[in-house]
Amino acid sequence: MLLAVETSGLTKIYQPPLRFEDIARLRFHKQPVQALDEANLSLESGKVHALIGPNGAGKTTLLKLIAGLLMPTSGSIRVFGIDPLEDPLQVKSMVGFGLTEVRSFFLRLSGIENLRFFGILYGMTAREAGERASELLDWVGLGDKADKVVWSYSAGMKQRLSIARSLIHNPRLLIFDEVTRGLDVAMRRKTLDLIKSLAHEGRTVILASHDMDAVEYVADMTWVIHRGRIVGNGDFKDMKPLLEDCFKGGK
Repeated sequence: MLLAVETSGLTKIYQPPLRFEDIARLRFHKQPVQALDEANLSLESGKVHALIGPNGAGKTTLLKLIAGLLMPTSGSIRVFGIDPLEDPLQVKSMVGFGLTEVRSFFLRLSGIENLRFFGILYGMTAREAGERASELLDWVGLGDKADKVVWSYSAGMKQRLSIARSLIHNPRLLIFDEVTRGLDVAMRRKTLDLIKSLAHEGRTVILASHDMDAVEYVADMTWVIHRGRIVGNGDFKDMKPLLEDCFKGGK
């Protein structure tokens, strides 16, 4: 069976940038930051995989490496058997990354204008992008808000717009980072149901979250990351004691 994602010995070390004041004071040596330390993953296709760990555990770095947005320091990545370093465009065409930061949208454009723009970036014609954008906005429950500027959207609406944008090019793998953050109970449930429906369609989903209840509700497999290493994986209930230990500063 072809795995959706496979990593082996994946390591990422950041070199801290030198500021002008550091150079002026001849402080040229800063300690590198090791975000990932030989992280190993094997993600089956068509499932929701949750990635959980404390702040600074390496979740976002790992997601960006899988999506081809960062280069690893060492180790290997395969996305549906393809190395993002060898064929980055092919990998990016298969991956949808759900970013919800304010700067990830054009706030003065409407929801449908945002989606059309990203569709065209993926090589669609203006007509194709418009049709796909309308279809996705209806699917995530924003059809009646399509012409509203994103600046006026609530946090929940932006989350759903982010899901729609990640699907604009019909990817096989979807990656979401803290997708339930800031949502009320009703909107949180709707968002999680959307994610579950994606897996039911045969897509693979990676969900990084601190929201334990959300993970328990939606995840088929839970992966625990701590201090840059994958320290356990399995059913959420089985991983719960390990998670509690990690969040208390244990292993």
